[in-house]
Amino acid sequence: MSRSAHPSLPSRARRRLRRQPLPPRLTALVVLVVPMAMTLFSWQQLRHMEQQQASAAFSREASRVSAAMEERLNDYAQVLRGGSGFLHATPNPSRQAWHQFSEQLELSRKVPGMLVLGYLPRVAAADLPAFTQRMREREGVTGFSVRPPGPRDEYFPVAFMAPEAPLRSAFGFDVASEPTRREVLQAARDMGVVAMSGPIRPMADPEHASPSLLMVAPLYSTNGVPTIQEQRRQALQGYVFTLFRVDEFVDSLSLSGSAQLNIRISDDSGGSSQTKHLYGASGSGPSNPLSEERSFYFGGRSWQLHLESQDPPEQGPELPSSRILLFSGTAISMLLALLTLRLGSRRSFAEQLARRLSHEWAEANSRLTGVFAALPDLMFELDRDRCFRHYHAPNEGELFVPPHSFLGRHPRDILPASLVTQLEQCCDRIDAGVRLQIMEYQLPRHDGEIGEYEARITAIGEGGYLMVVRNVSEVRRTQQALLQANARMKSVFDSATEVSIITTDTEGLITVFNRGAEKMLGYNAAAMVGQATPAILHLPEEVEARAAELSREFGWKIQGFEVFVTRARLTGAERREWTYVRQDGSHLTVSLVVTAVYDEAHNVTGFLGVAVDITALKTAEAELRRHRDHLQELVSERSADLLVAKEAAEYANHTKSEFLANMSHELRTPMHAILSFAGLGLSRAGSIPGAEKLNHYFQRIRESGERLLALVNDLLDLSKLEAGKMSFEPRPVNLRPLIREAAGEMESLLQEKSLHLVLDERGPAEVYCDPLRFGQLIRNLLSNAIKFSPVGGVIQVGFAPTTLSSGRRSGDRGNRSAVEMTVRDEGVGIPVDERELVFDKFAQSSKTKTGAGGTGLGLAICREIALAHRGTIVARGNDGPGTCLAVTLPTPEASPSIEDRA
Repeated sequence: MSRSAHPSLPSRARRRLRRQPLPPRLTALVVLVVPMAMTLFSWQQLRHMEQQQASAAFSREASRVSAAMEERLNDYAQVLRGGSGFLHATPNPSRQAWHQFSEQLELSRKVPGMLVLGYLPRVAAADLPAFTQRMREREGVTGFSVRPPGPRDEYFPVAFMAPEAPLRSAFGFDVASEPTRREVLQAARDMGVVAMSGPIRPMADPEHASPSLLMVAPLYSTNGVPTIQEQRRQALQGYVFTLFRVDEFVDSLSLSGSAQLNIRISDDSGGSSQTKHLYGASGSGPSNPLSEERSFYFGGRSWQLHLESQDPPEQGPELPSSRILLFSGTAISMLLALLTLRLGSRRSFAEQLARRLSHEWAEANSRLTGVFAALPDLMFELDRDRCFRHYHAPNEGELFVPPHSFLGRHPRDILPASLVTQLEQCCDRIDAGVRLQIMEYQLPRHDGEIGEYEARITAIGEGGYLMVVRNVSEVRRTQQALLQANARMKSVFDSATEVSIITTDTEGLITVFNRGAEKMLGYNAAAMVGQATPAILHLPEEVEARAAELSREFGWKIQGFEVFVTRARLTGAERREWTYVRQDGSHLTVSLVVTAVYDEAHNVTGFLGVAVDITALKTAEAELRRHRDHLQELVSERSADLLVAKEAAEYANHTKSEFLANMSHELRTPMHAILSFAGLGLSRAGSIPGAEKLNHYFQRIRESGERLLALVNDLLDLSKLEAGKMSFEPRPVNLRPLIREAAGEMESLLQEKSLHLVLDERGPAEVYCDPLRFGQLIRNLLSNAIKFSPVGGVIQVGFAPTTLSSGRRSGDRGNRSAVEMTVRDEGVGIPVDERELVFDKFAQSSKTKTGAGGTGLGLAICREIALAHRGTIVARGNDGPGTCLAVTLPTPEASPSIEDRA
């Protein structure tokens, strides 16, 4: 309910409506010109500011790109120096040791972009034959020779490489035989530093579009680099080198922010007349205002970087926000001018608008009255004589006297003298220029209850006062409960005597320092709370190291208290080990969990740090590591013994395979003689009357001989495959013609058992294989399917796209496209526990050992052929009866090297 002693009317508004307005067109022109001038001025300022921001951002991005390139080149140089150190520390380095060293470096992950890491030994002309023999016999490089041939004083051939696959044909290439490469070798040798060549084309990859660069580090026989050039030339043992393509080098930098930049790199080490293009579009396009030239010197080469924005030149530095300001300001100015012209041209419309505004004012006044009615606070308006003129009370029970008793009267006539004095002092201070006064008091209400109140007093109107009174009895009770809860929380904190609990505000000032912190650190809580920050508890050098680490991670400078709370501020909490410094100067290791404290609006109000002393735990971990290291030594010794046993087993298996190959070859010659005489006997016995029994004996001899010859042929093929003597000529092949050819050869066998062969014409069948060798695999699979299928059965051959692993080692990653060929029959099938055993030599399924014949070598040969093509073969079950044999081969697009299949 509200009451007022002096109602008022909006008469001033009516007088203003009767004033004579300006001419409509002049008013519209003024309304158009003034905002347009302001818009143009703001647009010019914003456009200039955006241009400066764009230029600064582009400059920062260009600096980051240049720094990333220099840092990656330094990483490459550091790897080369590590290789030199490894070779210097290894008396007789081997190809295998070099591979192990390279794998430990994890080049593809830590320094991506390097094509190969290799070693170029210095070989005198007199030592060349011995070096060639050692590379062939000891290092296992078959057919190794130094290229190009010809007499020279010394050679620097490629001896070790890792990985070998990209440039395998480079083994034995004398790097010093080519002028550009020889120039970089001599520069590295004479200066004793890492040197880099100009653009070259690798001998093993001359067709690649991007130029490659050779980086070498000299290896000397002395400890350290000799100080005199002549001594460096005498002490040179060789070089550690790396080769990388410029485009792969740039791609490996992962410049996520530089996607909007065009980068062009050139080598001007020989002067501007001999500038060589390395990367990016050569030639000059349209001029771009956002472009920079950067240069740096590395490895004896001078690189020039030209960077420019990808925005079209005709757009220039114009940015969307300034356009929006210009267009929107112009549109608003024109709309205002049109609206003003329309309002001025139609007086009747203006009058209607005035009436509508008057009505809206009345509605607003009514809404304001409604708002006052909804407020829970008491409101009193006092005039300049400080008498009550108006009041608002949502519940008149809150009033200390009935309403009719105080309207128009002074507070001294109604309120207690102490309260009147306090109210008069507040009003005096407001008259002196203070905007707001707050007073608290207790007063009995109209219903007899004692209430606690808070009054806010401010000036209103011309000499009047507005007093807003709120009943804070419930707030005071809540505050008292909060104080009790805080006391209980402090009691809980102080009870945790083995854990340090410290809370801070957002600026880092300590607000809670529990007894556990006092016990752990030796400080008194009174000296810490409100006086210090957690930085006093930490080692300065540890804080500086963490600050540098976080600054690199987030890309902005982090220091001071933010070192402890940045990650907690972003993610909510952080656990980290720190070294605390006690008051007596001693150190202890703690596990510190920092948690952000939020209010109801999810705003950070402070931080909580809980630390546990883990000094004893760290000591125990160190002791455990010592025992673990000793265990690793024992495991290493055992691994060495197993390696010797493995090599002996592999040698025995290789010897066995060679023996089988030789013996099978020796058995074929007499077997052909036996078959020839058996055939001669059959032809002659057939013409002798009564020689049917003799004819039967010759027939049995020929059948047994043919079976034995087939076994010998299978043994010969298998031994060749295992011994690596089988030659392959892979090329892109469609498997469907091979299958039709094999099926035509076996037409008589299919008809004999009334079998039907179904060839799927839908799936992809293009693979990379040797058609002659893979045709042998297809014939073996079809022969098995015919052999074990029931009369009248169906044999299905299908194709489907799939993938193969990119390598067979544990470190290999990724997949490559492949095609899976399946041969399904309706025979007796293969038990689940025998589906892997059937690929062993002389092994047959328990369901097919009798009644079907066979040597047990067919599937073993199939597996060797599939593996030789870097493929796979597995046995599966059908949904119904029978067996499914699936062969997977790579497609031509993902073709591997058959020679590298081992």
